[in-house]
Amino acid sequence: MKILDYIYYRFAELYKKWDGEDAITAVMAVSLIISMVVIDLFGAIYIVFFFDKYKKLYKKEGAIVVVVFMIIVMVSCYKKYHGKYKEIKKKWSNETKKQRVIRGFLVFIAFFIPIILPFIIIKLHNL
Repeated sequence: MKILDYIYYRFAELYKKWDGEDAITAVMAVSLIISMVVIDLFGAIYIVFFFDKYKKLYKKEGAIVVVVFMIIVMVSCYKKYHGKYKEIKKKWSNETKKQRVIRGFLVFIAFFIPIILPFIIIKLHNL
């Protein structure tokens, strides 16, 4: 996906001094975004349709499923992006300053919205 490739590129550029071309921080950021979006979707469905009925059940099992899912996403992202930094950099490095600022803002939104969204969903459900 182009969006995820760009997010990978921007995080890789941001943490290049620490990670080098391995860009493990960028892989973790992309993995977190993917995981949180999927967890948000399933969490919203659960809260809207099943929360009252299964409030106390499956907390431990749910946590295990989330952790396993996040590990699977991280491993698959690592396999996808390992050794591809130069290729992705070549694709995205010729952007203008204006494009970079706009896209950077979108990366910021893409990173924080999935993290904030569960709190909003829970708050709306409790109204």
